[in-house]
Amino acid sequence: MMSRQLEDDDDGDGDGDGDGDEDVNTKKHMLPPKVAKNKKIQNTSTVKQSNTSYGKQKKSATLGAYFMSRTTPGAQKSFKNCWQRKEVVERCDLALAKWMIDVCVTFNVVNSVYYQHAIDVITTMGPGYKRPNLHVIHGYYLVKVVDEMKIYVESYREIWKKSGCTLMANGWTYQKKRTLINFLVYCPKGIIFLKIVDVLDVSKTARLLHQLFREVVLYVGVENIVHVVTDNATNYVATGKLLMEEFSLIFWSPCAAHCINLILLNIGKLQSVCSIVEHACGIIKYIYNNRYPLYLMRKFTKGKEIPRSAPTRFATNFIALQSILAHKDELRAMVTSREWVSSAYAKDSKEKSLLRVC
Repeated sequence: MMSRQLEDDDDGDGDGDGDGDEDVNTKKHMLPPKVAKNKKIQNTSTVKQSNTSYGKQKKSATLGAYFMSRTTPGAQKSFKNCWQRKEVVERCDLALAKWMIDVCVTFNVVNSVYYQHAIDVITTMGPGYKRPNLHVIHGYYLVKVVDEMKIYVESYREIWKKSGCTLMANGWTYQKKRTLINFLVYCPKGIIFLKIVDVLDVSKTARLLHQLFREVVLYVGVENIVHVVTDNATNYVATGKLLMEEFSLIFWSPCAAHCINLILLNIGKLQSVCSIVEHACGIIKYIYNNRYPLYLMRKFTKGKEIPRSAPTRFATNFIALQSILAHKDELRAMVTSREWVSSAYAKDSKEKSLLRVC
């Protein structure tokens, strides 16, 4: 499934240095050099082997290995960067900002570990570099990135063999009403996403889920998996039992977050709790469905939001209750302020429901 490898390096050797050696070069392609260094991934591109007749190979580091990177946060600028005029630097920054604004990407993409690395690589190309077109990116380079990620996932197998791992499955519904199942593997090194399965066109019976889980278990390795975690729906419970019967070393347990959600669902059905939850949901709905009350709420809470309840997440109802209790003084000041009393919303009949919070 994930046995494809990257192409050979630019040196064109192609013979490899041995099957038992760890392929360090494939790991360094997954992250920029500074991030790979922080993750203790050895960068062998800065090491050269000298050709001597003494029978031993000496390793000499390049000159750049003795200097810190100038692009890390808080690093000192290079002389060339310092000599640039402020207008030149601002023109370069403005070009990047215009590109981001034109394609409507979120501004937090600048926090990506690949952002500065991409700029560094582009600057090394010099003037005249032509960007790759759409077809090359979503074709050739997309396949290369997928291959690199597959090799990166394979690097976790040693950790799975050493400490064991937990297989987790998360079923959810996409905005377009597509039913999906995510498969993830947890180990001390971190969580790895394996694959996603679309089960919209089939019924999620215990037999089908058992077949899907069995394929993932065999890929990860039966001897590596010690724990399987799913939600405690009836079909997943039956699937967990089938897995434990087939693989004696695997232990299944329901998701703790899903169990807490169901506990809160039963608590919310109590008459004394149900009335309070309905009243809180009515307050939140009234505020967020009207612009002026929403403006006043954000003004008095200094921009803080009140979480809205969700029909499929029962814990959000109690989170909303806790938030209303935490902002009770701000809401009380809002409904007694001159701005609220002089508005048309103060004469609304639904406003009485909001005043009950005081």
